[in-house]
Amino acid sequence: MDTVGYSGGANSTYDALAMGGPIVRLPTGMHRGRYTAAAYRTMGLDECIAEAPEDYVRQAVELATNAEYRRSVVDKIVDRRHQLFDIVAAVRELEDTFERLIADANCAG
Repeated sequence: MDTVGYSGGANSTYDALAMGGPIVRLPTGMHRGRYTAAAYRTMGLDECIAEAPEDYVRQAVELATNAEYRRSVVDKIVDRRHQLFDIVAAVRELEDTFERLIADANCAG
């Protein structure tokens, strides 16, 4: 479960999803409360994104007590995690940004 009002953030979310671990998340108004939900949406999954506190509890209990459901969610995460981790366009954008910053620094100095 991703705690209400805060998030495990990038490290915990990515570590769990890399291993196929489901995380129940109730998105909040701040970035830290939407991070895990954004990762799920990037993978095209919404099973573990709660819409209300009651839904958050229901999903957590379902994952904890229903092995068949948990396995289906884990399988979906494993099948789609490449959509989260293999985003080459994001790497290229960072490369371009770093090259531009270095070029700007060289021109200024």
